[in-house]
Amino acid sequence: MANSMKYRALVCGVNRTAGASPLRFAEDDARRVHEAFTGPMGPASASDSPLLLGPHATVGNVLFCLQHMARIGTEYLLFYFSGHGGEDGIALADGTLSYRRLHKALQEVSARAVLVILDACQSGTFGKVVEVGGIGRSWAELLESAMPGMRMFFAARSDENTMEGGGVPGGRFTWTFLEALRGCAGAMRHGNTQFVADDEAFYTTYALMAQRWPQDALPEGRNLKGDFPMLQSQVAQSTSPTFALIVQSNQSKFALDAVATVLGYNGRIAEIRYQLLDEGWHLIARHALVFWPRQPLDISVHELGIPNLVLPNAIAHAFQTKPSVILRWAAQLVDPLDGALLAAATTFWPYSLPRAVWTP
Repeated sequence: MANSMKYRALVCGVNRTAGASPLRFAEDDARRVHEAFTGPMGPASASDSPLLLGPHATVGNVLFCLQHMARIGTEYLLFYFSGHGGEDGIALADGTLSYRRLHKALQEVSARAVLVILDACQSGTFGKVVEVGGIGRSWAELLESAMPGMRMFFAARSDENTMEGGGVPGGRFTWTFLEALRGCAGAMRHGNTQFVADDEAFYTTYALMAQRWPQDALPEGRNLKGDFPMLQSQVAQSTSPTFALIVQSNQSKFALDAVATVLGYNGRIAEIRYQLLDEGWHLIARHALVFWPRQPLDISVHELGIPNLVLPNAIAHAFQTKPSVILRWAAQLVDPLDGALLAAATTFWPYSLPRAVWTP
């Protein structure tokens, strides 16, 4: 698309850097990000958005590109890096670019809004506490006060490492991030175009990674306000972004099993939170899933099962001997962006006389 927003992207990827084991997908990830943001659905043009890969991704080249963007004028600036990182900075082809120096160079572009995306080990260090003038301040506070338009999106917290592979031919964070960009409904409007916004992309990426790789590092976002455009929405817009949730008993091997049916409109992610409660509304067990509609009107069915071994002894014994014991599944459908309740449903037992309450 035409770069009417003065949108620039500087995308870097480095597989090999001195003193570190080589990565497989960092440069491929950077190439995919660049193609997405400069392609037909992207807001940037390739001529204004350098792609620095491997030996070309040097400290000098990164700083030169940012200086050039400062000279030609930039409204929105996306800086993406994939590679090794640490407590001091990001590892480029010829050495480390410190977070302090990167911050200064980004600041000098004087863009209205800057989004920094770091897919690197310990990339959350960019948000850790540093000493500024003898006063301990976090990078998030420093960047926000020095340049109010700065947004930050890290693949890992400051004490975590990112992962490659695991069923995807790339870094897990970037692969999921690009999937989110292409599947989100688009929460931001710029002119006549619907864009996926920064916070929308972050929360969708976070939710998908938490479900797929719960033991892995999870992304961290700072100062995401929902007003930084990413990609044009590729999802047909719905005039009625309504969700519905129904929970019913399930004729399964465990008497406490249930079936949850969720209905939603394309592209808007939601978190389904389930709780199994006793008659006094005390928590017995909990479960959570991500629901991401991928069709104009999508229906998802989830089987909920709590094995008897997790039940308190008294309840397990009572349920086995008295089918009239009252237990309930309480389910909520929640918007991960703002925590808003989208729908709720509760199913009561006895198992032989189930009844469902549906609140759309």
